[in-house]
Amino acid sequence: MIVEYGIMSNKWEVEAESKLTAYATIILTQRQSVNMVVIYNEDLKGDNWAFSESVSKRIGEIFGGDIKDFYGYLDSHVEEIRKASKTIRKIL
Repeated sequence: MIVEYGIMSNKWEVEAESKLTAYATIILTQRQSVNMVVIYNEDLKGDNWAFSESVSKRIGEIFGGDIKDFYGYLDSHVEEIRKASKTIRKIL
């Protein structure tokens, strides 16, 4: 699956086996600005965490309920995340 995302006037895409792997890749590669990342895919817009009151809480919800679920996902999907990070491409 390809996920398009952006921060302000910059836009990228990442290809991953699942949306959670794509999200984990985005979060890890945009650490400084993770609270401003917007997902552009029409069918994934409900997952946006940009400008959330609590980014950690929102990311936790997306990954299963708590921020610990996000860290658990990272631990169990290292290779998939590495593979996805190699597909990041700037499109704007």
